This record gives sequence, C-alpha cells and structure tokens, in this order.
Amino acid sequence: STEPEPLTTARFEFKGRFKQQTNLEANLLEIIKNIGVTEAITMKAASEILPTLLSLPTTLHETIFNPHATSHELLVLISALSLFWTLIFQILHKTLTPYIQRQSWLKEAMGREYDRVGVLMCRALSVNWTRDRYIEIMVRDWPKMQGIYLQHFVGGALCLPAVLGWGDEGRAASLACLGVLSEMAWELSDMADIFITRSMTSDGKERLPNKMVAIWMIHHSMTLSLGLPLVLKYRTLPELHWMTFNLQWAAAIAIGMNEYTKVLNLNKSKEFWTFRILNGVAFVIMAW
Repeated sequence: STEPEPLTTARFEFKGRFKQQTNLEANLLEIIKNIGVTEAITMKAASEILPTLLSLPTTLHETIFNPHATSHELLVLISALSLFWTLIFQILHKTLTPYIQRQSWLKEAMGREYDRVGVLMCRALSVNWTRDRYIEIMVRDWPKMQGIYLQHFVGGALCLPAVLGWGDEGRAASLACLGVLSEMAWELSDMADIFITRSMTSDGKERLPNKMVAIWMIHHSMTLSLGLPLVLKYRTLPELHWMTFNLQWAAAIAIGMNEYTKVLNLNKSKEFWTFRILNGVAFVIMAW
C-alpha cells in the first residue's frame, strides 16, 4: 500500500492514549491503596492509643506507689500532674475572676498595698506601673495566688503520713514523694504560663519584666533540678519527707497569710495588730 502512514500514526496515537489511561488507572489504584493504608494505620493507632488513655489512671496509680519506678515513668506522672494543676488554675481563674472584678474591697486593698510597698517593688523590678496599673495587675493575678498556696498545702499534706508515722511506711513514703513530684509539676506548669504570657500577650513584657522572670526561674530551678534525683535515690529517707513538708507548708502559710493581711486596713487598730501578729508568725515559720 502507498498509504500506510495514517494508519501507523493512528495506531501510535491510540497506544499513547491507552498508556495514559493505564497510568491514570494505576495512579487511582495507588491513591485508593494509600487511603486504605492510612485508614488502617489510623485504626491501628486508635486501637493502641485508646486503651492506653483508658488505662492511664491505673498506670499513674501504680507509678505513685511503685518503689522501683523508673525516671521515664516518673516523668509521665509529672506530666500528668502538670496538666492537672494547669486545669485547676484555669478553673480558679475562670471561676474567681468574674467575682473579684465586682469587688471594690480588693481594689481598695491593692491600692493600699501599692502605697505601702508596691512603689518600692516597682522600683526594684525596674517597672513603671502607675497605681491604677498596679491594682489592675494584682487583681488579675489574685486567683492565681489563691491557687499557689492551695497547691503548696496539698503538696505538704501528702507528706503528713510519712512525717507523723501514719500507716504503712512504704505507702507513706510514696505519698511524700508524690508531694515532691506535685511541686515539680506545678512549677513546670507555672514556667510554661510565664513564657506564654511573656511571649504571646501584648503586655507580657510589662507584666513580667526581666528581673521578675529571672527570680521565678531561679526559684523554680531548685525543685526542677533536685526533685527527680531525690525521689529516685532517697525515696524512703525521712529527712526528704520532712524537708518537703517544711518547705511546702511554710510557703503555703506565708503566702496564705500574706494574701489575707494585704487586704487589711492598717488605719484601723484591730486590723493593724492582726497584720503585725500574722506577719510575725509567718516570719518565724519562714526563719525556722
């Protein structure tokens, strides 16, 4: 034939279209296959994660009373406690803030505190808070302060069975160590709150100046660096239980008394003497 070319060209065009169609189908099959694999992986992950989450309370309970708990297990417990205290502080903030914003007595008390010691504190921290700004910040932080001494009371209370010799020695030692880990957990939560406030809020650097952040970091570094090694190495040591109890309840009592005495009106004789007596008791406890 003298005209084979059109037929040959048509055949090649057909083969090209067939190859493209075949590749498209292969790609679709690969996509479907991948979707199936993804679903399988998701289902497998869910089947593994869900039982783990459901068994987490039991796992944490076992870790608390396990005298041979590893550092990894204790870190998981600390993480869970940190989330717990974060939740507690958020609840306090959401619950108490609407109430205190309506209370004139607290704003008046913060104004008196500014006149008494707030000016000196602002000067020491190198911040230029006006009286109104000081009142605003202190009122905003008031729920957090209630949570801080509550957390210290709980941590110290966990040490009471070991300190007073109540019940089984092993379980009492475990509860005292839980007091240490609870303090570590709250301090991790507080450090996260400090960095989030400082870096992600418009007035973060004003509310948390460099000197205040440095003070908090030094304060938190003690427990965060010493707590876990002490629990791992000296779990049953009575001195550890006593030290934890003393430090936490001394802080709880001092902060609690400070929160009460700061609202007293020192121009009234009775409240003035209450202020002096309670602060004297707090000073003796802290010195001891």
